[in-house]
Amino acid sequence: MAYDTVPTFAPSAFGSSRPQICHPWHDLVRATFSLYEGKDVELPSQQSAVAEQDPEKRVLYKLALGHFQNAHAEMQRPKFDKASCTDFKDAFVALSGVWNVFSKEANEAFPSADLQEVEELCRMTELENKDADVMEILNMLAEKSREAPLTDVVNEICILLSTKPERRPFLMVLLAVLRHVIRPHYGSMAPSEADSLYLWARIFDDGMPLNTHFSFHLLEVGNIEAKRISAPKLEVMFQLRKNIKINKSLLLQLEKYGVECPPLLSIHGNIAIIFRVRRWKGIFVASKACPTLVLPTTEDEWPLFLSRHAYVLSNLLPKLSKKVSCKPPDNTLLWKKIEQVANDREDEDDCEGQCEAAEAALGTPTSRLSQTQPMFENDDMINIVEDCLQNILVPVSPLIRSVLITVIEHDAEVKEKIGPILK
Repeated sequence: MAYDTVPTFAPSAFGSSRPQICHPWHDLVRATFSLYEGKDVELPSQQSAVAEQDPEKRVLYKLALGHFQNAHAEMQRPKFDKASCTDFKDAFVALSGVWNVFSKEANEAFPSADLQEVEELCRMTELENKDADVMEILNMLAEKSREAPLTDVVNEICILLSTKPERRPFLMVLLAVLRHVIRPHYGSMAPSEADSLYLWARIFDDGMPLNTHFSFHLLEVGNIEAKRISAPKLEVMFQLRKNIKINKSLLLQLEKYGVECPPLLSIHGNIAIIFRVRRWKGIFVASKACPTLVLPTTEDEWPLFLSRHAYVLSNLLPKLSKKVSCKPPDNTLLWKKIEQVANDREDEDDCEGQCEAAEAALGTPTSRLSQTQPMFENDDMINIVEDCLQNILVPVSPLIRSVLITVIEHDAEVKEKIGPILK
């Protein structure tokens, strides 16, 4: 049976009327299950993309399919390692409905005019604003750094803490960075992943108001991850793609509160890519919010940090700590969906296997209606799929599971009904 001519996963074929993803995405995802498991499957043809009417979604469909085809070819090679397969990673980003501007292949798939448009959409020009007071401080410290040892610059920052109390968070950040330059906490050893995160944690701790969290209304606002400076390039690239998918899932929740995606960080040692995930037409895009931020690690890098990066950091920290005040969404429908999936699970065979678990995660299991679901709008859909592929019989992804566990604490009746399925 050809994948591009006849749907291969109709509810009737499996004795179930669960909702399915709209054609042609459903067949592509279904074929992906078997491919990721290492089976030799027939992927849909490029002609199947014509079933997608939206032009931007059609591009992502072709992009995902192309990457899966490349992965299929790579699997024929000896010692193939799917965990290190770039095509699988890029395919899942496209399958999540995201145009990853950090991917050369993705950018080549879209017109150059569109690329410029989405870059402007994600860019936050306010992060590059040079506040007069901040620049006065930085120029003063730069001059002091040229004339005296850095230990004297530390004393200068301490004086500024008393004369400019309104700039205390930013001055505390400069102090933490400079002390790290003078005496790194890891000494002469190569910094580990934890060491890389330590300095950034100090910056967030010193540069933001007390008790500031990356969350509101019990929902996570953004996900930030770090890799050691010596991490392989491929590992850093995979981390960025993972971070994009997670934050796209979080954005779906933030939109219910009328909140846009905040600036996000993908950290590699002392380097941070600052990006945002935004809606664009019928899909999502991920691109830089401002130039890459680099923290100094040596005395020679300190002046460069003051002139090129410190003012960006001064603008970034208030963005991360901005208070959000809005009305929580009506979760009545969510509870109905959760109760329905709990009832459905009671009648299912626990031994249906990995593909059945993934099938259960794909649609929004609100009822036994036979209908298709809009692609890219289901919370964390592709992350759920990947969890089901990589872990046998995982019904809910860790991200969604953590959100649900948090939320149901406030509804004893719902907690009693769905708590057992979140094991």
